[in-house]
Amino acid sequence: YIFKADYWDYSNSWMSNFHPIGHPDFDVHYVYDYPDFDVITSAQKEYIKSYVNSFESALYSNNFTDPTFGYYPFIDNTAFIDYFLINELSRNNDGFKKSFFFHKDRDGIDRRIKTGPVWDFDWAWKNIDECQIFKNTDGSGWAYMVNDCYPDNNSPGWHIRLLQDSTFANQLRCRYLYFRTNILSDDSLYNYVDNNAQYLWQAQQRHYQRWPILGLNVGAPVVGPIPTTFQGEIDGFKGWIALRLAWLDAHMPGNCYTTSAQENAVLKPAAFLFPNPAGDIAYIELSSPLQVAHVSITSMSGATDEIPFESDGRIITLYLDKLQDGVYFCQVLDNKGTVLHPMKLVVSH
Repeated sequence: YIFKADYWDYSNSWMSNFHPIGHPDFDVHYVYDYPDFDVITSAQKEYIKSYVNSFESALYSNNFTDPTFGYYPFIDNTAFIDYFLINELSRNNDGFKKSFFFHKDRDGIDRRIKTGPVWDFDWAWKNIDECQIFKNTDGSGWAYMVNDCYPDNNSPGWHIRLLQDSTFANQLRCRYLYFRTNILSDDSLYNYVDNNAQYLWQAQQRHYQRWPILGLNVGAPVVGPIPTTFQGEIDGFKGWIALRLAWLDAHMPGNCYTTSAQENAVLKPAAFLFPNPAGDIAYIELSSPLQVAHVSITSMSGATDEIPFESDGRIITLYLDKLQDGVYFCQVLDNKGTVLHPMKLVVSH
């Protein structure tokens, strides 16, 4: 299934049973995208509506962080985190209110809701005269709070609730800090922009001869002066990115656990365990490669044992068929004895 938060009508969508946090007067609709609204069967409609309602019921419950009865079994945290990061990096005006896609495989493959694909960035990467969140010129503002702008299409606001879970917030910060060391580093982003600008150098000259819009405020209503040269556009773009990254560095939610000072405070890799609850097999996805030496598991009674696993350095496959149903704490140790932050695992065969 693919569904989305987007412009809707009563023939192509269904209405959520819940209102966004902070806006009890806002209705939220989800649009059928695949199968399309005029193809999807009644049984399929009922299934995806019921599944999303079950997720939202768990998300907005008092025990929403419970690994069994909360939201954990319903969504892919990594996908929701990555979606948040790219749309907040670009401070995308549309990212959380429209063109907001979700997809879900059949239960036998992966029952979790995933965000994406990311889409629609023409009102992003710039200061836009829309509301204060998006017109700030100092790099500040959270795009996921778009409902505070009273938008033309209401946002589900799921990330607001997710960030009330410290585990989700901590995973978010760890993943952000990890990406800041590689693809989201200042140099990496600047090099990407410069390389593409060089590739487009001749084409942009023909482009602006055909459409002489340099120096004009066209498309999204931009706040501030408009560059009058292509190089000015590139320089302004990189300057905007620098301000945005500096603000995100200072304000990204959560805490990321580090090793000791003797190890130069190298970040422990962020780890994401799924599915949870799990049957005979579970997986741990690491945000950075790790030479795994041991995987131990501790029951609620305090008994600790090692469990069989396989690892390619990024994905650890855990074999749980010998475990009884119950709640456990799982720990991963590398060959240096570093222990990842414990993860709660529910086993249900």
